[in-house]
Amino acid sequence: MSEVLAEKLAKLAPEATVIGCSAESVLGVRTEIEHQIAASVIVIAGLQAAPKPFNVEYQPTADGPSLFGLPDALLEESIPGSGLLLLADPFSFPIDLMTDRIAQESPGLPILGGYASGTAGPYECGLIMNDEGSLLGAVGLLLPPEIQIQPLVSQGCRPIGSPMTVTKVDEGTILELSGKPALPQLRSLYEESSTSDQELMLKSLLIGLAVYDVDGKQMPHDFLVRQCLGVDDDVDGVVLPEPARVGQSVQFHVRDSETAHADLQVACKRVESSYGQPLATLLFTCNGRGSRMFSEPHHDANVLDHYFPNAPLAGFFAAGEFGPVGSKSFAHGFTATAAVLYVAKPE
Repeated sequence: MSEVLAEKLAKLAPEATVIGCSAESVLGVRTEIEHQIAASVIVIAGLQAAPKPFNVEYQPTADGPSLFGLPDALLEESIPGSGLLLLADPFSFPIDLMTDRIAQESPGLPILGGYASGTAGPYECGLIMNDEGSLLGAVGLLLPPEIQIQPLVSQGCRPIGSPMTVTKVDEGTILELSGKPALPQLRSLYEESSTSDQELMLKSLLIGLAVYDVDGKQMPHDFLVRQCLGVDDDVDGVVLPEPARVGQSVQFHVRDSETAHADLQVACKRVESSYGQPLATLLFTCNGRGSRMFSEPHHDANVLDHYFPNAPLAGFFAAGEFGPVGSKSFAHGFTATAAVLYVAKPE
C-alpha cells in the first residue's frame, strides 16, 4: 500500500521531496480524523534548494549497534540545517541510538517526529521516501537554514510535591531521595495529596528527571517525564524504566485530560509569544490522546489553531513522539510534540 501511495505522490509532484509514514489516525487544521482512511499532507514550496531525505537503518555489528544511512551533514560540526524531521518504524528502529548519536555529533539539533502507528509488526509501517515505500528503520529530512524550526513539546503533566535529589540508586531503582529511603517519601507524598491526586497517582504515577545542557549543567525547569514502573518493598525503592543519576533532581508528576490541556496551552503560548504566526506546523500527538484522553473532539488540533490561527497543519497520531527537552531530543509517550516552522529572518 505504501508503495502505491509513494508512486502517486511522485506523479502528482515529480520534483517534490517526500517523506511519510502510516498512522492509525491523522490531523489537519482544526481536524483530527481517528480510525478512518485518510491522509494528511503538507507542501512547502519556494525553497532555494530542495532538502535531501534519507533512510537510516539499525544493524548490529561486531563493534556494537550501528546506524547506516545517516547523511554526512548530520555529523558535521557546523550543521547546515535548523532541525531534523524523523519518522520511524517502532519495530526496527531504536530511537535512543539516534538521539544519543545526534546529541554527541550535533549537539542542540532538535529532532521532531514520531513512530508510525496502527501496525502490528515490521514491514507494515509504510515508511515513504520519495517514490519508495515499505522501508525499514527511519526516514528523515534535515530542514534547510532558510526554514527556522521552533520545537514544541507538551508532556501533559503537572508536578506534585517538591523536587528532591537522588542520593542512592541501584540501576533502574531509586533507593534514596534527599538522603532518605525513596518509598517512604513517596508514601508520605501520597498521604499529603488531595483525593483527586491520590487517584491519579494510583492510576499512573510519573516522575520527572531533570535534564542537562550540552555542558553538563542541570536545567532547573526542564524535566523528562517517565512512568514509574512500580516499587520494590524489599529495598524501599521506586522502579523506573531507565536509570537516574546520583545528584539528579527528580519530581513526581501526574497526568489527566485537564492537565494535558493546560500544558499544551502553555507550550503553544510560549512559542507564539516569542515567534508569532508560523509558516506551518507539523504535529505529532500520542495515539493515547485524541478521543481516548479528551471528551471534546479535535482537541490538540483546535488548541494549535487557537494560538496559530489558520496556519497550515499536518500530522499524525504516533506510537511514540520525538522532541527535545533541554538540549537533547527524546522519545515520549502521551505527549504532543510539534515542529513549528518559520521563514528564517535574514541576519
